[in-house]
Amino acid sequence: MHFCCCQLTELLNSTFLNTFVSGVLAFALICATVSIAKRQSKQEKVIHEQKLLSDREDRIINIYKVFADCGRVLIFLFSSVHIRMGIIPNDSDVKKLLEHRIKLSKALDEAKLIFDENSQIVKRLNVIYEKFQELSLKDLNLFTELRARISKAIEIIRKEFPNTRFESLEDISNHPDALKRFNTLAFDPREEELEKEELAFQKIELSDENLDNYFKPYINRIPMSKNL
Repeated sequence: MHFCCCQLTELLNSTFLNTFVSGVLAFALICATVSIAKRQSKQEKVIHEQKLLSDREDRIINIYKVFADCGRVLIFLFSSVHIRMGIIPNDSDVKKLLEHRIKLSKALDEAKLIFDENSQIVKRLNVIYEKFQELSLKDLNLFTELRARISKAIEIIRKEFPNTRFESLEDISNHPDALKRFNTLAFDPREEELEKEELAFQKIELSDENLDNYFKPYINRIPMSKNL
C-alpha cells in the first residue's frame, strides 16, 4: 500500500512538472512570437514612413525641376541672335512651350497640396508661374507674327536677288548680303525687349536665392544643374 502511494505521488509530481514545463515553454513561445511580431510591425512602420518621406521628396524634386526648367523652354530667348544667323524657332519649340505651360500648372497644383497654402514657397512658385504664363503668351504671339514676316521677307529677297536661287532660309543664311537684308525685314524690336524680360526672369525669379533656397529645407537632393 505504501509502495503504491509513492508511485502515485511520483506520477502526479512528474505529470505536474511536465505540465508546468510545457506551460512555461508555451508561454515563452507566445512571448517570443509577440515580441517578434512587434519588432516586425515596428520595422514595417519605419520602412513605410521612410517610403512616404522618400516619395514626398521625389514629388518635391519633380516640382522643382519643372519650375527650374521654365527659362529653357521660352522661345525667344536669344532669338534675335538666332535670326541674324538665319535660325528661327520652329514648331518643336512651340510644342515644348505649350507642354510646359500644362506641366507648370500641374506642378503648382501639386505644390499647393504638399506645402501649406500660405507658405513662402507657394507664394514664390505663384510668382514664377504668373511670370512664365505672361512671357510664354508673348512668345507664342510673336512667333505667329514672326512666321508671317519671314515668309514675306523671303518673297522680297527672291525678287531683290533674282540671279540667286533661295529655296529656304538656310540658303539665305549662306548669302551675306541676302542675310543682312533678311535681318532688316524680319527684325521686330519687341523680340529684343522680350529677350530682356526673359533674361531678367532667369536672373531674378529663377535665381538660386528665389528658387533653390526655398526648396532646400524640404529636400536634400536638389540637382546641381538646372540645364537651362
